[in-house]
Amino acid sequence: MQVSKWMSENPFCAQPNDMLQAVADAMQRGRFRHAPVVAPDRRVIGMVTERDLREQKGYWSSTKVSAALSEPAITVRADDRIEHAAQIMLERQIGALPVVDSEQRIVGIVTTADVLRAFLDCVGGADAARKRG
Repeated sequence: MQVSKWMSENPFCAQPNDMLQAVADAMQRGRFRHAPVVAPDRRVIGMVTERDLREQKGYWSSTKVSAALSEPAITVRADDRIEHAAQIMLERQIGALPVVDSEQRIVGIVTTADVLRAFLDCVGGADAARKRG
């Protein structure tokens, strides 16, 4: 199964000159923990995570994303297999990967929750999980 089947399209993205406060507010409102950081041409240059924000707590209003982001971004392509994304997440101990096109422009994001949904689909547990939920 390809990453494109499980990724979320058009994720919230931060830019290097954004202030951390704005990113933290968006993450709280959207209830997500990872934000790709993109250049003006939408090329992915890094990620900002809840962990990055915690390390800058108290300085959000005076700190730009460029000072807190993790770079370079570790990415996958939409046509990569979901198992490949899962392996990278496991090896790197990260919770999300930006999904990029051939020019490294953002097209989506895949998270550990997406990988778990794919796993449940493979083992036939998706229907049972929905019935219990």
